[in-house]
This record gives sequence, structure tokens and C-alpha cells, in this order.
Amino acid sequence: MTGALLGPLARAAGRRPRATVLVGTAACALLGLLALARLGFDTARIALVGDVPFVRRHLALEEEFGDLNAIVVAVRGRDLAETRAVGDALAHDVLAEPDVFRGCFHRVAPESFGGRALLFLDRDQLRALDAFLARLLPELRRGTLAGCLAGFAAELERRVAEGTDDGGSAELLAWARGLLADAREAASGGTPKATVFDALPEWDTAGYSWAGDGETLILLVDFREAQDGDGLDPRTRAVERLRELVARQRQRWPGVEIGVTGKPTLEVDEMRTYERDSLRASLVALGLVTLLLVLAFRRWSGPLLVGGCLALAVAATLGLAALWPGYLNLMAVVFVVVVIGLGVDFGIHLVSAYDEALAAGAPPPTALEEAFERVGPAIVAGGLTTVGAFGVATLTEFKGLREFGAVAALGVLASLVVMLTVLPGLLVLLDRDRRTARLPRPPRAFRWLDRALRHWPKTSLCLVLVCCALSVLAVARLRYRSNLLLLQDQRLQSVQLELSLLRDRQTTGWFLAYATPDLEALRAAARVARALPGVRRVESVLDVLPPRQAERLPLVRRVQERLAAALAAPPPATTPEALRAALDRLEGTLEEALEAALAGGREQALGPLDELLEATSAARAVAERADPAALARYDRRLAERFAARARPLANPPAAPIT
Repeated sequence: MTGALLGPLARAAGRRPRATVLVGTAACALLGLLALARLGFDTARIALVGDVPFVRRHLALEEEFGDLNAIVVAVRGRDLAETRAVGDALAHDVLAEPDVFRGCFHRVAPESFGGRALLFLDRDQLRALDAFLARLLPELRRGTLAGCLAGFAAELERRVAEGTDDGGSAELLAWARGLLADAREAASGGTPKATVFDALPEWDTAGYSWAGDGETLILLVDFREAQDGDGLDPRTRAVERLRELVARQRQRWPGVEIGVTGKPTLEVDEMRTYERDSLRASLVALGLVTLLLVLAFRRWSGPLLVGGCLALAVAATLGLAALWPGYLNLMAVVFVVVVIGLGVDFGIHLVSAYDEALAAGAPPPTALEEAFERVGPAIVAGGLTTVGAFGVATLTEFKGLREFGAVAALGVLASLVVMLTVLPGLLVLLDRDRRTARLPRPPRAFRWLDRALRHWPKTSLCLVLVCCALSVLAVARLRYRSNLLLLQDQRLQSVQLELSLLRDRQTTGWFLAYATPDLEALRAAARVARALPGVRRVESVLDVLPPRQAERLPLVRRVQERLAAALAAPPPATTPEALRAALDRLEGTLEEALEAALAGGREQALGPLDELLEATSAARAVAERADPAALARYDRRLAERFAARARPLANPPAAPIT
């Protein structure tokens, strides 16, 4: 059957070589144009797996929570203030381009919670805050500074009376030192650089998303995939635009380190590496194969024709792949090297047999028919068995391997057809006036090997078997690498940054996402997950939902009412007389606390209390000559700071966080 097909094919190529070459080249060219118009690239790793249950679950999660595969940006400045500033500026730039980016997360702003932020305090903390405000706020009618000093005195009086504290607690001491420093500066007419309220946590420095080192700010950037085929990967546009925005921030902040990574970035870089390296490898493979053929055949024409036919086979394969499956995945994109490595064998056998027939004195058409008769069946058998081997891969469940097998099989088939049609026609056209050929003499080593195999076949076979047996010993050292990052170029910044984040205990690019129908099921799932040996950390919505909110709401609302009342009636400016009265009261309270500490044998409280008493006496001496105007200015500033801290907690009225 093979001879019945190859005979007419050889005669057609030998008698009508020009028509054979034109038809074959035109067919390959048309398929190449079809590939340019229709062939796409599916660069997503998950697309390699196919339509299986866990992939469907992942895609459903990704659709609901779009930032599962966000671009990750890591920012690290010379200090935290600089890092926050760069993160805020970069987030602003990202949000200014809604056609490219869906959003950016780097911070949960506490002010966005309003009064509901108080729900994160437990009941004891809320009760203590409510009682403290109940004592402090009435005192503020004396003025902000005087009221704070009197409020501290009232708190100290309560603790001494109840025997719960002698005023030696760290937070009370820090607050008192700040108040007394404020009092001395304000009374002497100075302008303090900070107030006691400035030392408290700021809204604008809280809620940022830090890595485990506490110094690297993490931003998650959600993006829109390009619809116009910008690059091989539809995510290329967003990744490159974000890198441009990052480069702009680097120019503005030269000392800041900013890196971009995350699954989309890694896959875009991976696709670019594939695109660049596969093209380079294909060209190098084609060039080296052609050069080796030139050296082996000792002439240029035949090897160059084989190389040209391989290029036609690649174009034809791309066109066939455009018909089915319609795109190339990450595995199938390297098929060119496969086509070159396997397809060249068909040309080698045909050209070798053709040259032998020419050397025997046959004219080119006759030499071609003799070559087809001698090696044609073997070429067809080898080609079809290779096609069948790759075709078996299409029966596997793994989609990536299935599509790679299909494209590779099409490539081998295309190279087989081209080598049996276009190549023969080209050989006849090239050698039309050639009547003989000089066969190259094989190297001496090959002649020696040929004699050895002929004269000592059993010994040669035993040597081969021994080598195979020894190679089996190396299997014990073979290891499977499941980390795909190790397959990528380790010099890429995205790969280096991803590996560093994987080592960070707070942030990681690898996680398992698990959805549950309700909170009780979530609690059970979290318990199970924490017990698994490979799980480092478990996060869920339970971590950000305050527990037992219904019990806390009445206390929260009472605190809010007190703050709202204080904001509605701003305190008057502290007068020198009010300041002296507050300091007198504090001085007396500290003396009582010292006596109580002595009587109770609590020596550890004596030093801090005595230090505060001395500071109070010093502030009292300065207050005697206080400048009323300077004191009023400072008091006004203190009142503004108090209002700025209280207003976000007072409004809007608290409601449960769901």
C-alpha cells in the first residue's frame, strides 16, 4: 500500500518538480497566514489542567473574589512614614486608571469603620473607656489642658480609692508625663512640637498591610485583562502599566525599594521567557541542524533545502493548530523544536538515498524514484508511528499534555508531508543538470564503529546493556520538583521577590482558598485546617468580625453619646487660674498616692510617683507666670487634636459589622 502511494508521488515530483514545489509551498504559506489571523495563546497555567471539579471551584472563587490572583507590589522605604507615603501615592496612581485596574488594596482605613471601630474592644475595655470618659469629659469644662490634668487626677483618685493601682501603670505615667510637659511649655509661652494626643495612634498611620518584617508594605492590584490582544498574555497590559507607575515612584523616591510580583506577573514574565527562548531555541536548532547536515553531506544545497522545508513544516503546523485546538498553551508553544528535531530525520534519509542513487549514475528523476523505493516506506512508517505516539497523548485527562500531543503530532505529520513532496521537487530542480554525485567518506571513528558492530555484535550488545544497567543507578538520585518558580529565570525580579514572600510568615503567594456556606461551618473548617501539618497560618472572616457584638453595642453607643456631647459643646480656653487649680489638685492626689503606696508596702510605685510629683511642682512654678495668650493658643490646638481623635469614633452611630 505504501509503495502504491509513494511511487506516483515520486514520479510526480520528478517529472513536475516546479508544480509540486509551488503547490506545497502555497499550501504551507496559506496555513501560515491562517495562523497569523486566528492562532491564539492561552497562557494561564490553570488552563493546562482542563475542565475538572477543582478547577471549576477555583474559577468560581476567582469570579466572586477577583483579587485571589492580584498583582502584588512590595514597598520598602528608609522609614515607615516614607513607605506609607509611597504606598499611598502608588495606590492613587492605580485608582486613577480604572480602564486598566479594577482596584488596589493596601490598607483598611480605620476611619472607614466610624464608631463601629469600638466594637473591636472587649467588654471590659469598653466599660473602662466609658467610666474614664464619664470622669474626664465634665472636667473639660475648665479648658482642654486643665480638664485633662484634672481628669488624670480624677482617674488616679479612683484607682487609689479602689486599691487597684497607685498610679504606677505604664499608660497612666506616659499620659501624665506628656500632660505635664505640655503644661510647662504652654505656661512658659513656648510652642510645643507635639501634644499628648499626637503620641496616640493616628488614623492615617493605621490599617496598612505589612509583611512579617513590619517594614515592607504590601499592595494588591486588581486589573482588567486586555481585549485587543495586547501581547501574548491579556494581562501584559496591566503588568507593564503598573511597572511604569512603579518606575515613576522610584524616580520620585530614589531610596525606596519597590518590586512587582504575584501570579499574573509571574505568568506574564513566564510567557515572555517562553516567547523569547522558544524562538531563540528554534532558530538555534534550525541553524545547528542545517550546519551539521552541511558537514555530514559535504555540500550546501541539500541541507539548506531540508532547513527550508522544516520552516515550511512549522508554518503548516501553526496553521493546522489554528484550526484545532485554535491556540497554543504553555506546553505546546515549544513544539517547533520537536518538529525540527524529528522532521529533519525524514529529510536526512531521503537526501542520503537520493545522493547514493546519483552517485550510481542515475539521473535526478530516476534517483528520486529509487530513493523513494529504498527509504520511502521506512520514512512513512517512522513518521506515522511518531504521529501515533504523540496522538496517544490526546487521550489523557491532562489538557495541557493533550493539546501538546495534538500539536506535536500535527507537526510531525506536516514535516513528513513536506519532506515527501516539496523537498523532492526542490532536489530535482536544483540537480536538473547534475549527472553524478560524490558521496562523502565517513569519519574514521564511524568506520571503526561499523566494523566493531559487524564483527563483535554480542560484545557490543553486552556493553550497551551494561551502560543501561549503570544508568539505572542514577534513578535513585532523581527528584521531582513541584515548585514551578524554580523552572523560571531566577534572575527575574518577580521571581526573586515571590521567593522572598514565600519565606515570609505573614504574607505568601501560595494559599488554599476554601469557601463555606455559613460561619459555623467556617469555624469547623478553620479548626481542621489549623491541624494540618503543611498549613502555616489560617485566615478567615472570623479574624475581622468582632465576636458577641450584640453585647457590646449598648456600651459602644453610650461611649459615642459621651463623645458626641463633648464635641457639641467645645471646651473654653484654659486660663492660668484653671491651669494652676488643676495642677494643685494633681499635686495633692499624687501625695495621697505616695502615702497609699508607702502604707501598702508597694515600693515599686514610689519612684514613678515621686518623679511625677516633682514634674507637677515644676509645672506649678511655671504656671504662676503663664502667658494667657500663649496658653489659649496652645489649648485651642489641644482641643482641635482631641476633636480630630474623637470625631471618627462618635459618628456615625455604631451598628453591627456583618
